[in-house]
Amino acid sequence: MLAINEITERFSTYNAFTHKDLRRYFGSRMTDGTLRNLISYMRARKRLYIIRKGYYTFKKDGICAGFTYEPFYYGLGFAMTCMEIWDQLVPPCVLTTRTVKTNNVRLFGDKDFWAELHHIPMKYFFGYSTVLYDGRQLPVSDPEKTLIDFVYLRKRLAADDYTLLCKSIKRKRLTRYLSKYDSHTTKAAMNIYSRYSKTEESHY
Repeated sequence: MLAINEITERFSTYNAFTHKDLRRYFGSRMTDGTLRNLISYMRARKRLYIIRKGYYTFKKDGICAGFTYEPFYYGLGFAMTCMEIWDQLVPPCVLTTRTVKTNNVRLFGDKDFWAELHHIPMKYFFGYSTVLYDGRQLPVSDPEKTLIDFVYLRKRLAADDYTLLCKSIKRKRLTRYLSKYDSHTTKAAMNIYSRYSKTEESHY
């Protein structure tokens, strides 16, 4: 079908796209009913997947999850995986400025696909950069922000994993980031860093 080819050509490079994106693309060329039927047809033949309500992708991959919660970045343990700080394979962890109702969301309506989800205030939405992971360009928190987020969200790591993370941290950058936080978070993060950092510090 010509319309299927159009959708594939236009949106196949997107990590995620919405029903509204499709509606805008076709405009008056396609009615709402026809578009819904087309989406159902593509889903039934595994030509298209629904990540969660209103969001679609061409590849059934949990890494797409974050792109349905923009603005966002990937953090915590998943950030450590993306940055090759450790070799653990963990579900995607999405930190978003959006309000979230649950910390675990199922994807694709499949119990084998899920993501961890956390709200983060806009004032703390920084400290990330683009990282190439599994063939995708992803926004990922840097080591310093990853440690801070562990503390802020009251998540814990095993001692060996703290060591791996802290070895990747630059103290000057960590201090700069922590200047935006309260004294409790600052003290806790610095205590962890001081305890588990084992390598010579690099300052820049």
